[in-house]
Amino acid sequence: MVFSRRDVGRMAASVVPALWAGTGRAQSGPAAQRFGGVEIALGVPADLDPLLQRPEPMLALAGRLRLTAVELRGEAIEAALGALDPPPPRPTPPATPARTGGAPATPPRPPTPAQIAAQARTALRTWRLAAKPAMFEPMRAQFAKAGVAIPIVRMPLGDGLNDEEIDYSFNVARWLGARAVTCDAPVSQARRLGMFAEKHRMRVGFCGQSDVTNVDAFGRPGAWEQAFFYSPQNSACVDVGHYTAGNGTSAVEFLRRYHARITNISLADRKTGQGPSVPWGEGNTPLREILQLVQRERYPWTVTIALSYPVPAGSTVEAELARCVSFCEAALAGSFR
Repeated sequence: MVFSRRDVGRMAASVVPALWAGTGRAQSGPAAQRFGGVEIALGVPADLDPLLQRPEPMLALAGRLRLTAVELRGEAIEAALGALDPPPPRPTPPATPARTGGAPATPPRPPTPAQIAAQARTALRTWRLAAKPAMFEPMRAQFAKAGVAIPIVRMPLGDGLNDEEIDYSFNVARWLGARAVTCDAPVSQARRLGMFAEKHRMRVGFCGQSDVTNVDAFGRPGAWEQAFFYSPQNSACVDVGHYTAGNGTSAVEFLRRYHARITNISLADRKTGQGPSVPWGEGNTPLREILQLVQRERYPWTVTIALSYPVPAGSTVEAELARCVSFCEAALAGSFR
């Protein structure tokens, strides 16, 4: 059933209005002064530079940018722990012996791409279901020692996971000290994932896209409102650039209205009308206004830097990330009032 925005919005706004009460991770020390109390996190999109998604490069990069939080992706975590290493090849069956006076021996058939993919999928599922907290403790300790928090873990939740793998996804976030799981799952999965979020007493943030025509995509506000109705733990991970590009307007009103149902926001600048991602300040997304809203209202969200625009010629990923950090610093300059 698809609910109207008016009906679902009214119901969603009334459900657990103080979900974040007491759960915010306030910054302290230099980070709080630098960003006026707002938690700014590093999050490099996997399609931009997958190598930077590995936990150790992320930690080193966060240190050079003087950031005290990161958003880690489940695929990168698993790769660092060896879960995505190719499984050992299965023994090749012997060739069928030739019959006396008959046809020559039949050579063994190599596995098809589909069979290789199925073997890898089975191996990954087996690894996930055998995972224990101790496997993740060194990673958590490494970040803690460096003074870098992992408030959000983005897990690949979707149709292809069984119940045990969904439990595993929430456990990974907890084992790493995160307060929420985010995902790119469609609206049709929101009811199911909400039940797991309630079971694990952890919020799940559905990440926004710019596609507002697909009823199964989290592009229009009504999609999130429907997810909110399904479970008090269902929340929004709002990419404010995608929101601007798809809805043709600022996300500020949505952020204000549903501030208690937001796990984090992802900063990116895009032009309206499904326009491209552009360097910050060159699009239609009011990034400065949004940052100052978070600061002024003391919303306990993680604000993630999403470097989604192409790196200009002569620049580097790190140089552009540093530019984004400086943008946040300038927008949040001054006292946290």
